[in-house]
Amino acid sequence: MNQSGLNTISSPAFRGAAFMVLAGLGFTLVNVVTQHVTMNLGLPPPPTLSGNTASRCCFHCLSW
Repeated sequence: MNQSGLNTISSPAFRGAAFMVLAGLGFTLVNVVTQHVTMNLGLPPPPTLSGNTASRCCFHCLSW
């Protein structure tokens, strides 16, 4: 195998996987903060998006 470690790290597959891991960590952080704010500080929970609203949001973002 002639690949060096640097070539593996700069590959598109590795960057994509790293992006997915970072997105998951960000999602987890938002969930933990939301849980803390609603349970410990007594603020009301945020409204949940219905499937229709979420699909409209995704369609709008992708249409740009």
